[in-house]
Amino acid sequence: MYPALAGYAGWTLQNNLWGWGSGWSNGWDITCDSPDAAAALQWVQDSVYKGKWAGVSSKDSADDFSAGITSTTISSTGSLVGILKNAKFNVGVGFLPGGPKASTNVCPTGGAGLGIPSGISREQQLAAAMFIKFMGEPENTAAFSAATGYMPVRKSADMTSILAKTPQIQTAIDQLAVTKVQDNARVFLPGADQEMAKSVAKIVTQQGDVKATMADLKKTLQGIYEKDVKPKLTA
Repeated sequence: MYPALAGYAGWTLQNNLWGWGSGWSNGWDITCDSPDAAAALQWVQDSVYKGKWAGVSSKDSADDFSAGITSTTISSTGSLVGILKNAKFNVGVGFLPGGPKASTNVCPTGGAGLGIPSGISREQQLAAAMFIKFMGEPENTAAFSAATGYMPVRKSADMTSILAKTPQIQTAIDQLAVTKVQDNARVFLPGADQEMAKSVAKIVTQQGDVKATMADLKKTLQGIYEKDVKPKLTA
């Protein structure tokens, strides 16, 4: 079951593009319309319409999986603990699959973070810094990982007791060694993820022409880059 398209389709399908030897972009070069990218998304479309072994969640693929509606899904590590609590069956966890041109190093990093706004008072900034320090303590990041499935942010976090109780988390920790940062187009172009989601939706829910859809997406992403990003880049 592919995740609901509102749930970060650009991030979720990043591994498919990498597995086929392409991506949303290569640096600032938009590559979503490359032959390899089109082949990757054609495979995704075919899995739904031709092979009929895949579907698209209408809301939350993690909930679909936990309910036993589907046998497999791709989801955030942050959904793992919830899945384990809700599922009435044994849950297996594996690395993200690759493709014909890359069988490893196809897992994108992601997730939320904590930051301190520059426009708040010095007292608020200090309080925020103290909170970030607290959340980053080894025992606290381990506790957060145990509660969610997200990865601990400190190598010094002792995960022994947590992994004894929830061994599935170990797979996600092991996969950290083969993660990569996401493509620039998905991370740094304002609103790009929603444009990617619209294109993916057209491909997998409307059986839209893949090459034409990706060509249109490139024009959109290129426009965002030229208008909102390129002028702010410095040499």
